[in-house]
Amino acid sequence: MISDLLEYIKANRLVYFLAACFVSSVVVPLSFNQLPYILGLGLMSLHQFLRMSEGRERTNLFVAFLIILAVGSVLNSCLSARLVVFVFVVIITCGLLKGEENQEMRADVFTAILDLIFVVNIFNIYAYFAGVNYYDGKYIGFKDYFSGYTPHPMWLAVVAGVANIVNVKRFVEAEEKWVKAVMVGVILLTIFLQITAGSRAGLLATVAGLLVYLKTYIQNMPKVIGYVVVAAVVVYLFLPLLMSDAGLLQEKVDTQDLDDNSRTGLWGARIDEFLSSPLFGIGFARGYVNGALVEGRLETGSGWLAVLSQTGIFAFICIVGVVFSIFRSIGDKYLENKELFLGVFVFLCVHSMFEGYLYTSFYMPCLLFWLLAGILMQAPYAADVIDDDDALADDAAMDENS
Repeated sequence: MISDLLEYIKANRLVYFLAACFVSSVVVPLSFNQLPYILGLGLMSLHQFLRMSEGRERTNLFVAFLIILAVGSVLNSCLSARLVVFVFVVIITCGLLKGEENQEMRADVFTAILDLIFVVNIFNIYAYFAGVNYYDGKYIGFKDYFSGYTPHPMWLAVVAGVANIVNVKRFVEAEEKWVKAVMVGVILLTIFLQITAGSRAGLLATVAGLLVYLKTYIQNMPKVIGYVVVAAVVVYLFLPLLMSDAGLLQEKVDTQDLDDNSRTGLWGARIDEFLSSPLFGIGFARGYVNGALVEGRLETGSGWLAVLSQTGIFAFICIVGVVFSIFRSIGDKYLENKELFLGVFVFLCVHSMFEGYLYTSFYMPCLLFWLLAGILMQAPYAADVIDDDDALADDAAMDENS
């Protein structure tokens, strides 16, 4: 089995190398100030540019979005490396470099990223018990929170949340009982990491993503009920252990409510910024901190509010239009691992209501969202290509028979 895995990785070494470049941005020992990430973007864009071909990708909303970004940047006299990299991300992930081969490559890169996130999650589990913690407390009150090999509990929450959707998929599809048992342990330990990271949003988003992924199995209700009952019993039995290091999560529950929580002030600031410039926003990667307009990496409190405040209502409509189009049109269209991809996409959409990384161009979670948006938006195109290929094959078979 290991030899088969190594052969598979060798045969797909480019996509795994690109995935490693992107994942490295949330792994402190590998980030090197995002240099691997930038290398990955460059190689992926070059590979797709050299393989561009005629295609039927749906790119109108993405093109309109980039035009709105350009207009807003001119009006706000705002041009930065963060914006340039972000535009680069959208171009190479959302189908603007057209072609069937490029569409397949993007899906393969995302699948490889999920495989590596699974591995990184295992290392984060090890990090907890080995006492490895790369969190730099200067970002939140100098408190000794846990982030494992990631730079911040928020990034740990993203990695663990996405990993647990992958973990559940591996559990459901495993045929050997010992593999299922191992995956139950990994799922419980990953839930423990999410609790330790103190991310209520991460837990909520994980549940939402899993519901979307598991809807495939709704037709087999006895199986679904069995999984739910077993999961409830296992979580109940292990709940004391899962909550044994829930200091950050418990602190938030004890000290915050809907009217006074860790994001109330951030959300209010973003809304005020949006109201001050509702059409094109106040500028990409900009925000007001203590009354002063600053530019750079900001704690926005919500990716969706950051879209409104930084780039305005027109950009927000474009992105919401992409999300709506994905769920309206994908239906039964062909896309390998469609349910898994949709589950992760829902996780990112929900989690981004509370964490602001939709525009954080130098980090993997941003790329994940836009890469998935492009893949899922183009899924009907992939289905049309397959239908055409099947039709050609049928015609060829009829010609041979005649």
